[in-house]
Amino acid sequence: MKNILLIIGALILSGCTTILYKDGATQEDYKREFGQCDYEVALHAQGVDQSLNTMFGQELDLAMRKKELILKCMQNKGWNQKAR
Repeated sequence: MKNILLIIGALILSGCTTILYKDGATQEDYKREFGQCDYEVALHAQGVDQSLNTMFGQELDLAMRKKELILKCMQNKGWNQKAR
């Protein structure tokens, strides 16, 4: 049962790939700005939703919130998203 939940979680997290682009930006620009956003999100997106009954549910919630916050941070830096 645990393996099935892990597979479902992985599918949910990878289900919709988002491509970010910024006119005139290089791969190094992306890496630098993504690293900055990842760092900021790691500092501020602590804690989990305690109403979720399992550690898996709490970690999935945290991962989804981090992904959303990183996307918003990158958009604030001028990156646009293109769903694939």
